[in-house]
This record gives sequence, structure tokens and C-alpha cells, in this order.
Amino acid sequence: MKKQLLLFTFLLLTTLMFSQELVESGKSYSEVVETELTKDDIYQKLKEWISLTYNSAKDVIQLDTKEKLITKGNTIVNYVSGEYNVKYRISFTLILSIRDNKYKIDFTPTKVSSDLMPTTYIDTRIYELLMSNEVISKEDYMVSAKEMALKTYKNYGWSDKKSKKMLKKYNKELVKGYDSYKLNKQSFEKEIKNLYTSIKNTINKKDKDW
Repeated sequence: MKKQLLLFTFLLLTTLMFSQELVESGKSYSEVVETELTKDDIYQKLKEWISLTYNSAKDVIQLDTKEKLITKGNTIVNYVSGEYNVKYRISFTLILSIRDNKYKIDFTPTKVSSDLMPTTYIDTRIYELLMSNEVISKEDYMVSAKEMALKTYKNYGWSDKKSKKMLKKYNKELVKGYDSYKLNKQSFEKEIKNLYTSIKNTINKKDKDW
């Protein structure tokens, strides 16, 4: 039982989780990329990237015009939770806006899910911490972590008294969660960077005669 509670606490405070809608947070990554290609060329190459990246382009494309492509997708990310490693599936919306000589990539995560604890509730602020521009201080992290822990414990069905008791009991584990938070932030940002690089590499690829 103790090991289960420790795992629950680590997962609670050091990862993105679990089937919680995140669109309302308004958090996204955006980048405008300049190129020498025309709008039509950019459009064709982006369609190529979608076809190569997804099993079925038809299933993921939500909007398809020469000025804008919108897709729904997901990616698997590995997260450190204390001594544990957990895989999460991040669902996202990808908006690709197209102009002559430039295009814009907007990546907005919408949901995170895990087979470990699919019904667990978590405050979306932990998600926003991972998407913040800078790594926050340990002091600021602990303030948010304790608030989120209490809210999540209560939503888990525990009384106010039990929630506060558990928070006090596992305070040291919450402190350890700060190091995991920093690792997870790096991991998440690396995953997004890889996605953007994949798109840009396809755009920059030179077509060869066959």
C-alpha cells in the first residue's frame, strides 16, 4: 500500500496526466519559418509530411485548404517519476498556416492519457509548468505542487483531513518531485522540437529526379 501511495504521489506531481482536457489552458507552441518556396510548394510538402507521419492522412486531417492545414495527432513521451519511468500518450492539434515564402506551425496539446491510472484527476497547472518558458524555482514549484496535491487527493475521494495528513506525510516526496519536473520539462520540449524538425526537414528536402 505504501509503495502504491508513493507511486501515486510521484505520478501526481512530476508528470502530465490523465485524460484531463487541456485546451482551456490556452498553452501552445508556435514558430514561423521562412522559406524560398511558393505557397503551393509548401502546401504539397506539408501534405507529404502528413502522409508520411500518419497511417491515414484522411483520419487525422480536420481542415485542408491551400492556406491552412489542421490535423489531430498523438505522440508517446517517456516521463520520469522518482524511481519510475512512465509512458504517456499526448493528443494534440497541429495547425499549419501557409503563405508564400513562409509557414507557421502551431502545436497545442489537448489531452494526456496513461493506462496506469486512466481515471485520475489532476489540476492542469502541472501541465502549464512543463510548458512555461523557463524552469520555475523550487519554492514556486512547491506552492503549486501542494495546492495541486490537495485538490487531486480530494477529487480522488479523500476527506480534507486525510488529504492534509497525506500531504504532510509525503512532503519529502513532493520536494524530490522538483528534480523530476525539470527532467520531464526537458523531455517534453525535446519531443516538440523533434516534431518541428521533422516538418522543417520535409519542407527543406530537395526533390530528386526518379
